[in-house]
Amino acid sequence: MRSDSLNWIICQIGARERYALARELHSRGQLAALCTDIWVTPESVAGRLAHFAGHRGVSFRERYDPDLKDACVLSEQPVAVVLQRRRAQKRGGGTLWRPIMDADRWLGARMARRLERSGLLQAGSAKRPPVVFSYSYAAREIFEAARRFGCLTVLGQIDPGPVEDEIVAETARKHGFDNDGHERPPQEYWDNWRKECALADVIIVNSQWSAKSLEKAGVSAAKIHIAPLAYEAQAVDDRMKAQRRYPASFTQNRPLELLFLGQIGVRKGIFELLEAMERLKGAPVKLTMVGPVQDRLRERFQTSSQVEWIGKVPYGEIDAYYKASDLFLLPTHSDGFALTQLEAQTWGLPMLVSRNCGEVVIDGVNGRLIDPVSAISLEKLIRWALANPDALQAMSRQAFQQAKLFTAARAVDALSEAVGEHL
Repeated sequence: MRSDSLNWIICQIGARERYALARELHSRGQLAALCTDIWVTPESVAGRLAHFAGHRGVSFRERYDPDLKDACVLSEQPVAVVLQRRRAQKRGGGTLWRPIMDADRWLGARMARRLERSGLLQAGSAKRPPVVFSYSYAAREIFEAARRFGCLTVLGQIDPGPVEDEIVAETARKHGFDNDGHERPPQEYWDNWRKECALADVIIVNSQWSAKSLEKAGVSAAKIHIAPLAYEAQAVDDRMKAQRRYPASFTQNRPLELLFLGQIGVRKGIFELLEAMERLKGAPVKLTMVGPVQDRLRERFQTSSQVEWIGKVPYGEIDAYYKASDLFLLPTHSDGFALTQLEAQTWGLPMLVSRNCGEVVIDGVNGRLIDPVSAISLEKLIRWALANPDALQAMSRQAFQQAKLFTAARAVDALSEAVGEHL
């Protein structure tokens, strides 16, 4: 059977990749169902309440996509999900990982039961059961149910697994942060993940870095396939028409505007980035930090007029920060891909990115690669950017062109090709 004739069930918690896989499969007539935690249609009670809630309702309004309005979507009641999370937090006793693990297992089990009762796991008129895709850490019960019906199972691995955990733990120890805000997943977390890997017929990772990390952790290379993330930005062409302009030189009145956007923590190279900013004291450069941050990490660094801490912002508001910046920074020690790279590109932002994530930056074309991730490397690259605004202008044009390559169609083609090898 050809892989392009298969039906798919996509299981995911949250609006990961803005439902890109489900949307593309639905457009091809291959989506049997999207199974998710919260789905808030505009006409539902939750949708109407979210509409009138203004800013506080944004997170619920984002749990819907009009391209899937006529698709089969299985979801939980939003109130039930919120209450379960609160119970998990209470049972967790202030720990980080126990509530996450409880929430993932609860939702995975609920999705599995819902799929079994729906009859969607059966072969039906297609003469073959659907392919069941689920993202990692909530896939175990889903795959157990899928296998009972003879479904082929595909694990979407969202990160580089235990190898990344070791890298982050070592980085935390290096900076004296291992006993000050860095909590590692318990062994139970990884035991459950290994069971997911064993139940998966195919494991999809989003970068060479993740593939190598999983192999190092003992996952069979025969199961691992690479498919890039997708980011559809309808406004890329319009943004290209209003290309960003760089000055002839950066000054104190017109500094180089740097942007970090994402989880602000050890894994993302924040220690190295802030140490680089200390080395750049007095230079015409400003760093804006957007994303959730631990107070204990923030307190480790003295307040600087060159660093602005914004905190967490709703997804719908992040474009304003991309638009206002000159250069995007991602000095991550490890990432499965880092979707922020694709978001930045759609705004024509050149990037400084480490090698330990998705292959988006071509060194010297649409950005520069940070190698190794260190304060000294970052300082040198930022000083290079300060001295070469013309190069940033050229990289901005290339970023727009690169952004058009990472489509949902490309991601699903890679996914289908990988599954086709296991039919």
